Amino acid sequence: MGVGGLLAYFNYFKPLDPQYSILSSSELAQEKASSFVLGPSSTSWFDLSLIVLGFACLDEMSAFPGFWALLPTLGAALLIFAGPAAWFNQQVLSHPWAVYIGKISYALYLWHWPLLVFAKLRYPNPDFRPNYMSPFMMLVLAFALSLSSVHHVEDALRRHKSKWVVPGLLCGMLAMTVLSAAVMTTPESFSYAQQALTKRGSPVAAPSQSTNPGLALQVEEPNVSRLGHSINPTLTSIDAALHDWHPNDGLLPMPHNHSMGDGDDRLILNPGHEGKALVVALGDMHMEMLKPRFIRLSENTKPKDFPTIVFKYMAHPPLVSCAWWTDLVQVKIKQVHPRAVVYGINWLQYFRPGQLTSDTLHKNPGCCTSYDDACLGQSRKDVQVILSRFGDDLASMTLLGIKVFVNTISPEGSSYDPKNMVNGVAAMNRSAFRDDHAWLIQQIEHTITAASATVYDISDNLCWEEECQVVDSKGIPIRKDSNVLTSTFAAEYLTVIDHVIEAAMNTTEEEEVPLEAPNSSRGPRIEEPTLEKIVAAGGAWWPDSGYEQLPKNSTYGSPVGTWRYSDSALNLGQKRLIVGVGDSHSSQVKPRFLKLYRRRHAASNPSIFPTIVFKSKDETPLLPCREVYDNILDMIKRVRPNVVLHDSDERTGEPLCCWPRYHDKCEYQRPKDVRAIMNQLQKDLAELVALGIKVFVATFNAEGRQFDPKNMLNGDDVGDVRPVFKSKFREEHQELFGLIEAAVAGANATLIDFSDNYCWEDVCQVLDHRGRPIMKDTNHVTSTYAYEYLSVADQIIDAAMSD
Repeated sequence: MGVGGLLAYFNYFKPLDPQYSILSSSELAQEKASSFVLGPSSTSWFDLSLIVLGFACLDEMSAFPGFWALLPTLGAALLIFAGPAAWFNQQVLSHPWAVYIGKISYALYLWHWPLLVFAKLRYPNPDFRPNYMSPFMMLVLAFALSLSSVHHVEDALRRHKSKWVVPGLLCGMLAMTVLSAAVMTTPESFSYAQQALTKRGSPVAAPSQSTNPGLALQVEEPNVSRLGHSINPTLTSIDAALHDWHPNDGLLPMPHNHSMGDGDDRLILNPGHEGKALVVALGDMHMEMLKPRFIRLSENTKPKDFPTIVFKYMAHPPLVSCAWWTDLVQVKIKQVHPRAVVYGINWLQYFRPGQLTSDTLHKNPGCCTSYDDACLGQSRKDVQVILSRFGDDLASMTLLGIKVFVNTISPEGSSYDPKNMVNGVAAMNRSAFRDDHAWLIQQIEHTITAASATVYDISDNLCWEEECQVVDSKGIPIRKDSNVLTSTFAAEYLTVIDHVIEAAMNTTEEEEVPLEAPNSSRGPRIEEPTLEKIVAAGGAWWPDSGYEQLPKNSTYGSPVGTWRYSDSALNLGQKRLIVGVGDSHSSQVKPRFLKLYRRRHAASNPSIFPTIVFKSKDETPLLPCREVYDNILDMIKRVRPNVVLHDSDERTGEPLCCWPRYHDKCEYQRPKDVRAIMNQLQKDLAELVALGIKVFVATFNAEGRQFDPKNMLNGDDVGDVRPVFKSKFREEHQELFGLIEAAVAGANATLIDFSDNYCWEDVCQVLDHRGRPIMKDTNHVTSTYAYEYLSVADQIIDAAMSD
């Protein structure tokens, strides 16, 4: 724009100037034409060809802006330089329509780009973008808005004689400046995406003020590098550091029949307080070196104010992909449900990818065995797959309300080894160390934070600013080898893990309740799908986690005295009761109820939450075509719950039920049979409502092949993840929707639609905000998704508690 304006200025002849005043019009044109090598018209056509060439050759893959920007920029500049005598400029650019477009061009420039950007953000997939949001329609809208801007704003203000115009415009510009500064300073106040990113939190746990008056935490974090290095180590101090390893002093053997099992690989601290607070620490030598600090804290705290800590040492990496038997510990943790779990992992011992010439994914990705292992068979993709499974394990714990802490990589190496300090010591630089391992650190910390776990970094106690001393202020080495802290140093300095104890003892923390219902199709996606996320979705099914089987003599037997292995319950023995009935579609709601149970701290006060009984069994919908129907209906009438949740896959429901799993073509079904079965269901639901029971029925939800993770893969890459249109799905199953909704309305029951949490307006995304499939197959939401998003089921708990 600056070049064009300058050229236009120099290209403008002033006939009143003395040097031009004596020339005729033809002489002026001849004088102007003499300044061109090719002549004005030829120059104009050459310039126009540069612009056309830019349109034809440049695309999104070109280096633009860059040297390719010279094509349209020079073309436009030289086109102006050709002047009004050029034929194209005279006949085309000087046409009144072209001149008028030039007058509104700046307004058009201001309007067109944000409209195109917002349209793409609202409908990122062009295949599903409505016509009125197409780029062409956005340009039409930009043109209309430009006309209005020029005639109703620019011209009106320019010709307005009021003395308040200039001050008003100035105040408007100042207000926009203040607003822009506010957006830059606090973007989360204006951006949904920034809120989502901020919620994931900083990767390193920040110190917090203790809410437990009995727990003795240090106010100031001790740091071995704060005072710098003044004394060199002696042979005596080096030898002492080499032998300073007593992590188990003060620990006891595990009692027999402990909930976390017993064995030589397990030790316990402060036993007998598991019911109040239990912490599980597991890992390798990097977990072992944490023990002295926990022991020091317990010595300075009353036993009743300190949790029981179970230590599980592993001679192998605590990663299921590298040692399958680690999964047994994960299962035990989920059964016991401790307050907190803390990992100590020597990451650099197991992960040293990048030695391969090709970064291929191996069939069985493995960990390095030791520092002596050259680890030539490990690629970066192997590490990503291993960490993806580890992230799933972490997420399965955090979703249960367990607070999980995992260490990141902290500075280590030969400089820390006391055996290398005989000839002097040299501090390490934390930034340089992190830069050397930047890719691996980023992968580890992202895995932890994405699972809503907390990263702790022991370098917060080792390094001051960027300097990491290898000896303390007395000249004593802080590690016993290249990577393991001495027991004395850990007990005195390692306060970064104190907050594990604080988190375990804190029972007053309230989970933030969102102001609006979560919806995975609303707002931008903050993470893209990956092969690992799609594969993991197929196994994200743990509906019974946190629930217990009904006892064989339960009053909820149907009929009384019978027992079914699939019947489960949460928070038994309370006055208020919810009964959930149906097939696996009923079971998929269980994780959401578990989340509400955790959120409302019902574990410490069970009476504030209802008893929830699920009489659900896979492939057995609660419809009159099933033999269990009458027995379960009789049980409901007998126990008179406050609320009943009915959720079955109605496609299998009919006097002669279709075989489950969608394989049966069901050609023997007749429309009048389906209507008859729905009429019977309506009659029975109405009878329950008449008894004063609040009945909720889940309708048929958008589902199908597009939701199945297996159909989202294209070889080893992400394939088709296009959304589904809710209106199109309802149209395809219009008759069934009509029957279900009419039956529910006729019974005076309440209809709930799970797609309210995964469809926004008409678009149902098959992935959530973090790029994870929302379903494990064609028709069941993953347990992770139900736990985080399925808030439409919250009203069921509220209805039970309102009585």
